Amino acid sequence: MARKMNKKTRNTLSGILVGVASVFAVINFADIPAEEANSFVLTTLLFFVIIVVLALLAVTVFKLLAWVKRRVIKEDDAPWTASEEPDPESSQVESREDRSQP
Repeated sequence: MARKMNKKTRNTLSGILVGVASVFAVINFADIPAEEANSFVLTTLLFFVIIVVLALLAVTVFKLLAWVKRRVIKEDDAPWTASEEPDPESSQVESREDRSQP
């Protein structure tokens, strides 16, 4: 049985294929020479690859910053010792009956 493709992946691939088909349609319709078409396709592909690499670097930097932040916060929160632990009974909220009595 064939596995369904994720909707976002399907939409992305469809968009890329429509873009490629549009570029080739414009090249054929405008009678652009093969050398210029190759140059255009190469520069467009290079531009696309640079954008993807920069996006991956940005995501990596943000994830790294979040990881460092979690590590710094985790080190600041030292575990409680037995003498510093709060009493669970004193931290519980009083019931309505307890609050109604003076």
